[in-house]
Amino acid sequence: MMQSDHVCGLCASSDVNEYDAIVDLRSAEPGENTVVTSALVILVVCSECGAAHFTVSRADLELLKASGAR
Repeated sequence: MMQSDHVCGLCASSDVNEYDAIVDLRSAEPGENTVVTSALVILVVCSECGAAHFTVSRADLELLKASGAR
């Protein structure tokens, strides 16, 4: 865990932290439950309101594009 210099976009708190996380990205198509890819991301979490966000790396973004995910 790292202290972050981010500000929460929801509540404007500066009490946010970064965590390493692995997320499974799945197709949003109805009935589709296939893992498209797993991605290592930095998850930014607000300690005040619980809002969280992450950004997919360029390499994982290219894998998503190549898979035809929507």
